[in-house]
Formats: sequence, structure tokens, C-alpha cells
Amino acid sequence: MLVEKIYLSFYIQAIIIVASYMIFNGVYTGELHNSLLDTSGGEVFVLMLGSILSFIIAYYLYKVTIRKKIVYKKFTFKLNLTAFANFYFILLIASFIFMITTGVGVVLSHATSPYSLIFNFLNVSVIFPIFYFLLRESKEISKKYFFLIVAIFILYKLLQGWSGIILTIFIFELYFFYRNKHISKVKKIALIIFLPLLSILIGAKLYQEIYPIKNEIRGLGYHQIEYTDGLVKLVNRLTSFPISVGAYSKIDEIGEFYKEEGVFLKESVGTFRPVAPRAVMENKEFRSLNNNVLQPFFYNITTFTSSQIGILMYIANLFNASL
Repeated sequence: MLVEKIYLSFYIQAIIIVASYMIFNGVYTGELHNSLLDTSGGEVFVLMLGSILSFIIAYYLYKVTIRKKIVYKKFTFKLNLTAFANFYFILLIASFIFMITTGVGVVLSHATSPYSLIFNFLNVSVIFPIFYFLLRESKEISKKYFFLIVAIFILYKLLQGWSGIILTIFIFELYFFYRNKHISKVKKIALIIFLPLLSILIGAKLYQEIYPIKNEIRGLGYHQIEYTDGLVKLVNRLTSFPISVGAYSKIDEIGEFYKEEGVFLKESVGTFRPVAPRAVMENKEFRSLNNNVLQPFFYNITTFTSSQIGILMYIANLFNASL
């Protein structure tokens, strides 16, 4: 499908832009932007090729499973889309009020609430893609109702301090726009190469304007950024490559931090942390591997944050930490 290849091209071009910036400027980007690059340009280039190759392999494995119909179809059920939309609308409004009144969920906020468990379990951000794809072209609800819910969700994420939802919805819309279009092979190649590139370049300008507003919401003040900064910050939303490079360069230090707390099967136990009550899991303050990755760069970092490092680097670091 054309749109799948456009998505793949988005991620590949994002990795190339970020890696090129890191190599030519000798600095990390994204969360590690204040750190000097301590990995050679050649190693960054090899890691870039590895990341691109992993995306391509994952894409073709996906295509094989679809083509061979490797799916599980034992159970089927019918979902009442109108009831689902109404449920999501009520949950979204409740989550919105909960965030506004408690501060829980806002970026850089350490606010807590005894009701956090409920809203973590019924996370509107996790349900949103399901809602969007089920109801975007459904006749079960009106378009006005659908776009009202989407607008409220965008406002909810912006007030949390996240602007990435705009990019997410843009990518969703590409799927609906191109999925049934019949286009010549030449035009397909042009779209796969140039649509992601143009979207990134135009999106960088928009991000340049949105970024200061987002920071003001987070309480960090209003600071205008240059176009290049907007470009790099935007593509960092599409890839975890800079963190992967950091995880590669500090793999031994990360392993030491991981072992420091002495929690048995820490990563497995950590998956239950958001939903397990304190009575069952007394110690919830231990760090995950995705948090340990940041410790060599930010020695005083709290336990409340983590970073995605990509599946390959995650496996490599987990294996090294387990030795």
C-alpha cells in the first residue's frame, strides 16, 4: 500500500536528517541536545544504517504476515460505534477535568491523585488511535461530533504540554487520503520521496511557531527558535535515534546504573507499576531501563521520566545489564 511506504519514508528521512545534523555539528539532538557527541561520525553513520535497515525489515515482515494471513481469527465481536464514541467523549471530558483540577498528566508536573489509577487504566491517549480509525469514515456518528471530539483531544494534549498530536493526526490523515487512490508508478515514487520531505520542511516552520507556545504552557517561558532548530526538533518526534546513539555510547555505564537498585526482573515487574496498587507493589520508585539510559547524561534525573531507545538498542542494553 502506498501510504505504508510513505510512512516508512517519513521515518527513514527523519533518521537521515537527525544523523546528519549530529555528525556535522558534533552534538546530540532531542533530549540529549545539551551533550557533546562522544561517538565518532563513522559509528553514527553505521548506527543510522542499522536503524534504517531495522525499519525496512520490520516493514517487510509486516507485509509477509499480511500476505500469508498470519492472524488470529478465533474470536469475533461487533462493536457499537455510537456507544463507543459516546463512551470516549465522556471519558475524554472526565480526563480533561481531572487534568485541569489536579495537574496530573501535565509535562514536568509531579502532581498525584488517588484517582490516577483509573485514568491511567482508561488512558484516552491510548484509546484515541482506535477511536480515530474506527470512526473517521463511519456513518454511525456525525462528522461534527467526530471533529468535536478530535478538537477536544488536541486541546487536551496541548494543555498537557504536548504538540506531537498535530503530527500524529497528519499521519493518520495520509492513510485515509491515499489508501484507495490509483496512482502511476512514477507518481508513487515521487510521492514516497518528496511528500515526506516537503511535509517535514513545511512542518518545521509550523513547529518553529508552535514550540514557544508549548514551552509557555509547560511554564518554561516564551522563547522563539530558529528554523533549523524547528526542523531538528520536529524530526526528533519521529525517531528515537539520538537516544539510541547515547545508549550505544554509554552502554556499560547504563548497565551499572541498571544493576544498582538490585530489583529482580526489574523490567518485567515494572510493566505492572502503573496499575498495581501500593498495597501489592510497595516499591514503585525503582528506575526502568529507559530511565537508566538517561542517567549517564543527567545524573540527578528523577524516576518520573524515560526515553525510547529502539528495540535493537533496548535488547543490547538489557542483555549487557544482565551479564
